[in-house]
Amino acid sequence: MRVDMRLNLQSPNWGKPLSEVYSAGLEMARWADDQGLDAIRIGEHHGTEDNWCPSIMVLGSAVAAVTSRITINLSAVLLPLHDPIMVAEDLAVLDILSGGRLDVVVAAGYNAAEFEMFGVDRSKRGQLMEEGVRLLRQAWSGEEFEYQGRTLRVTPRPMTPGGPPLILGGSSGAAAKRAVRLGMEYFPLNAAAYEVFQEERLANGLPRAKEYSRGGPHLIHVTDDVDSAWEVLAPHFLLEAGNYARWSSTDTPMSGPAGVIPPTIDELRTGGRYIVVTPDEAIELVQGYSPDTIITLHPLVAGLDPEVGWASLNLFAERVLPSIRDMEVEHA
Repeated sequence: MRVDMRLNLQSPNWGKPLSEVYSAGLEMARWADDQGLDAIRIGEHHGTEDNWCPSIMVLGSAVAAVTSRITINLSAVLLPLHDPIMVAEDLAVLDILSGGRLDVVVAAGYNAAEFEMFGVDRSKRGQLMEEGVRLLRQAWSGEEFEYQGRTLRVTPRPMTPGGPPLILGGSSGAAAKRAVRLGMEYFPLNAAAYEVFQEERLANGLPRAKEYSRGGPHLIHVTDDVDSAWEVLAPHFLLEAGNYARWSSTDTPMSGPAGVIPPTIDELRTGGRYIVVTPDEAIELVQGYSPDTIITLHPLVAGLDPEVGWASLNLFAERVLPSIRDMEVEHA
């Protein structure tokens, strides 16, 4: 069972100052490393109401500097929004800084406002995505290659031979087929898209890939007083859920197994994605999960007060994490 921490380092104007959020985020990254968590996941969005950190590789480098063993998972780099040559350079440097602890999910993106912000034609995102992936692979060879009529050589080479693992994100049928076409692992947000990926592999004479990893809830927050915690957490959950709902589009659905993120706090409380539980309830919950479930801690969700996030993390480490580790031993 995997335990990850999300660090998007957000804070709306009515939240904590970003300087406090960023400082707490790096301390929490160090904590996650010390506690033996599996990965720190950093996502990319731009121009958001809650000041979501847009500089995914800068933040990844800061996390690398304060950790020594945990995987740094960039999920996802919105490749069509960026100069792929610069992405190749930045990721190579980050791979070196992290000692080869970098995993990279690349995605075509879906939020129209972000494409407008960068002056990129959203209708060409699939083409730009494929061109970008091919360039990254060529760039990380360290050899000269041709790109748009120019001869290039990108240095330095990443520490990881051939570059950090590239995984394709996106939950559409087009993304599933693109992953097969590019020979990539695939990380959608729902099992239906992954089944399209499996079918496309079979249609191209390839064996089925590993089975779809069962994702857990969007986050688990541990507290001794659930009702009081919901009062504090509600505006932050609503802000984040509202962002995702606005960004979603019909051709690239963002909904997971539970469907589109609901807009009200009552629906969030019963929807199964935002889970607020006591330590004993958390233990009971994870004992019912399959061994491939990903448990996600999100202690600074949408600018949550770091003190509230720390309280949850400490309860999780003291009361819940030992039970998870015992379960791992049993399944070993």
